[in-house]
Amino acid sequence: LTEDELATALINNDGTQFRSSTVRLMIRLFDKDGSGTIEFKEFFHLWNYILHWRKTFQKYDVDSNQKISFGEYQSALESFGYRLPTDIVLFIFQRFGDFNSNQPMSLRFDMFVESLVWLLRCTNIFKKFDTQGNGIATISFQDFVHEILSFI
Repeated sequence: LTEDELATALINNDGTQFRSSTVRLMIRLFDKDGSGTIEFKEFFHLWNYILHWRKTFQKYDVDSNQKISFGEYQSALESFGYRLPTDIVLFIFQRFGDFNSNQPMSLRFDMFVESLVWLLRCTNIFKKFDTQGNGIATISFQDFVHEILSFI
């Protein structure tokens, strides 16, 4: 599947299509042969991944409105072991949230997944440089640039 074909196949719980940034992320995560497309075996793994995250999304969508509110998001992060200050959780939430003047900001399924993948990648990068395991990392500028550019 190409990026366009995958975008057609991936649908949020509310019937909307995934954002292009999430589709690109899914290709980067599951394109093991580096072809820039998703082959059948890769799609099988991607689909199982999506099913896992749908269950997680539904678990934290307490009001079942097909969106994750800030409170629901904060609960999800806490249950995953993240003990982040509220302002940092809000920053992440706003970075990935939907802005609609008629409703409070929320996360659709695709952006919920993208935000969690982003946070997991940040965590893994940080752990590489937190050699003492104490929540403090020392990183050279060269390593920082390398990690950031490989991240985007």
